Amino acid sequence: MKRIFEFSVALLLLLCSAPALLVCALVIRLTVSGPVLITRQHKDTQGKSFDVYYFQMPPNFIGRWLRRVSIDTLPQLINVLRGEMSLIGPPLV
Repeated sequence: MKRIFEFSVALLLLLCSAPALLVCALVIRLTVSGPVLITRQHKDTQGKSFDVYYFQMPPNFIGRWLRRVSIDTLPQLINVLRGEMSLIGPPLV
């Protein structure tokens, strides 16, 4: 039941934030060389590694603003959809 709830909420949040995500990706693409999305290795409660998605932040005032409003972490909703992370509480495994 928790998995269905978290999947539904993550999907809804991704769909609702899609315009902001697209604008953010465009700004990053225009100001930073390299990929728009970056990954970092994290471990779940059982010690299994997985990649967590983030936006690569520009090193200027735009990047500071995007970080302040936590837009760089919105791609982590992909990890919630994949069942690697949880919105609240311990990760789903």
